[in-house]
Amino acid sequence: MSLNSFLKQLGTGDEIRDFSHATKTFVDGGMRLHPKHSFSYHVFFETEFSSLGPTGIIEAGMMVKSVALPSYQMDVKKYNAYNRTNISQSKINYNPVSITFHDDMADVVRQLWYDYYKYYYLDSIHDPGLYKAPHKYTARQTQDWGYSTNAAYPFFTAIRIYQLHQKQFSEYTLINPIITEFMHGTHTAGSSDPVEHQMQVMFETVKYASGQISSDTVKGFSMFHYDHTPSPLTPAGGGTQSIMGPGGLLDTVSSITGDLAGGNILGAAFKGVMAAENFKGASFKEIAKSEFSAGLGDVLRGKDPTQRYYMPSNTNSKTAPATTAVQYPKLDQ
Repeated sequence: MSLNSFLKQLGTGDEIRDFSHATKTFVDGGMRLHPKHSFSYHVFFETEFSSLGPTGIIEAGMMVKSVALPSYQMDVKKYNAYNRTNISQSKINYNPVSITFHDDMADVVRQLWYDYYKYYYLDSIHDPGLYKAPHKYTARQTQDWGYSTNAAYPFFTAIRIYQLHQKQFSEYTLINPIITEFMHGTHTAGSSDPVEHQMQVMFETVKYASGQISSDTVKGFSMFHYDHTPSPLTPAGGGTQSIMGPGGLLDTVSSITGDLAGGNILGAAFKGVMAAENFKGASFKEIAKSEFSAGLGDVLRGKDPTQRYYMPSNTNSKTAPATTAVQYPKLDQ
């Protein structure tokens, strides 16, 4: 009797089914409404006055352990006109943004801070002997102490924060940021926690942009220290012995077709050779039987069996058209 009830529920789908609302919202349409992950980001510091050079500047962005996205506060007043409330806004305030760095052993982040420190403040450039000499009631040994007004241009032209998702980026650019607080880390006996640097910056405004990730759109991304080796689960990395699964036969055919359409003949040929090697001696009958059994098991467990397979379509994340980047003035000229 209980078996018949189970089969009836399986047939009608009243209880054994996936979370259709969540699937249609967060998965369908190439996962376009899926929430972004906090760990997927990239930061680039735009400056011409650091001694680190182009490579060091990119590495400084890679040492960002955490970064807060911009937040705003508006000046709003409430008025009463014949007992009816009227809301009036008069100003937008840009709240400071906090950035936390790893204290790296190459002192990349410390050098970036020291370059900034020297650029604006002259205390660090004097010989230590000057700090030992009396100065309260004697002639000044030098005029240059504290903040220097000789800095004609901002040290940082911009700090670019990129959210990365589905081969796309969402960019927040902080214009003319000024460091308002910088803190080196703390050493604690018996602790194994890594040391950090922390800083807060204020800025003049925020520019927004979005588009498809490339070395031209996301500054400094994938230029150093990134692993460019294709995953073994992808057609370029060898693929999997599957028909409809990720990296399987259907995925490989779709990828090769995309390469041919884009003129990448060499890439298409390479993936074809890798697929032929991968499926050498394989039994397609046994593979199909195994995948059917796995999909049936998903149904019995109330899971969506389509999530196990790669289904090419014009809404899939692999083939979805890239968004157009928002235009903003170039800041590096």
